[in-house]
Amino acid sequence: MSRIQLTLPEEIWIHVFGFLSDRDKLNVRLSCTYFKRLIDHWSLWKDSVVVLQKLYDSHFWKTLCQRKIKSIVVQKATAKVLQQAVAWLPWVGSVTLVQCSDGTALVTLGALKHLQRLVIRQCCCRSLTSSLLSLRQLTHLCLCEVKRASISEISAAVSQLVNLTTLKYHEDTNPIHKTALHGMLGRLPNLKHLSLRLGPKYGILPDDYFCPAKAYGHPGVTPDAESGLSSLELLNYEDPCLSSVAFNGLSSLTKLTVHYRKLHKNSNFCCLTRWLEGLNVLSELNIS
Repeated sequence: MSRIQLTLPEEIWIHVFGFLSDRDKLNVRLSCTYFKRLIDHWSLWKDSVVVLQKLYDSHFWKTLCQRKIKSIVVQKATAKVLQQAVAWLPWVGSVTLVQCSDGTALVTLGALKHLQRLVIRQCCCRSLTSSLLSLRQLTHLCLCEVKRASISEISAAVSQLVNLTTLKYHEDTNPIHKTALHGMLGRLPNLKHLSLRLGPKYGILPDDYFCPAKAYGHPGVTPDAESGLSSLELLNYEDPCLSSVAFNGLSSLTKLTVHYRKLHKNSNFCCLTRWLEGLNVLSELNIS
């Protein structure tokens, strides 16, 4: 190995290793101590996501430190696992929590000062909304199957995250009513991407459902005031949940995605073609 080390500088090896899959990197890592050190270079893992499922020893965390892992997924999230992550990886910028019932775990997230992307799936913690208030630096938030928090509480908390550019609310059993959505849209000036999971409990929504809250109750502001959204995604959609004029205040949309729960047998109830008539700058359309 000493001859190889003299022949090629470390930078060349690291560049070559960059073309390997994660599986191949790990196989090379096992071949010798020299390659083990090089394979753990941070530049080879900058886009990697690590899944955490239990408590780990210091050797495991030191390896993640060397790789400067910035994205983690925590399954069955507990405070102890997140405390380890916060202590060893304080620079983490993306966290996904799956099946979180430990309120203390959410509070722990407040220590991650560089956290920008947070995904919470299957959460039943009452501390959810209060924990969000300590994460005002977030730019991306996804809430999916969150329990024990009312939509008014969620709306109030999310409205404080003024740096959000992306919001995904995928909870069709606890729908966002018009007032709550307006409250968020009117207080999130940087929001560009919105994704909603609709469902039967949403019923038939009012024509002005997507018009921002600032469009109402202020002198000189008309009911068709424009939203700044550039991307909208509707999941589990079924006509006639939204009317044919529902997108009248969304002329800035450049991307629209609609995943239908089922197509209506009567084509007269399908509003898609009428939605598109007012979306003059739309450049991407995804229908499924």
